[in-house]
Amino acid sequence: MLTVLLASDDSGTRLGTDRAFRRSGYHVSHVTNFHLAAKGADLYDIDAIVVGLDQQLKREAFIRGVRLRDPHTPIVAVMESPVAWQAGRLRAMGAQSVLIRPFPVTDLLAEVNKLVEAQLPGRN
Repeated sequence: MLTVLLASDDSGTRLGTDRAFRRSGYHVSHVTNFHLAAKGADLYDIDAIVVGLDQQLKREAFIRGVRLRDPHTPIVAVMESPVAWQAGRLRAMGAQSVLIRPFPVTDLLAEVNKLVEAQLPGRN
């Protein structure tokens, strides 16, 4: 079973996204304290990370902290604002994909599946 780490500070987003991933066969781990997650979360069994934190600085700090410890696990950042420079910064810090809300949850699932499938051949 594949595992996705969902880092979000919005309970409604967490609940809906959690349900969609579980229905698709994923195990879901949750993080609400992004400082602890970026510094101490066990990323060994995580196949993908979805970052839906509400502030750009939180998203950047989380991605930067994860990348210091794990340069390979796919990260999808979700953001509200379609500001190109913010998406570019998230990609530069290590997010493989940036999705702008609103979007159907099926788009998020498809993006995570695509990134995980690309990772699996080299993963043991």
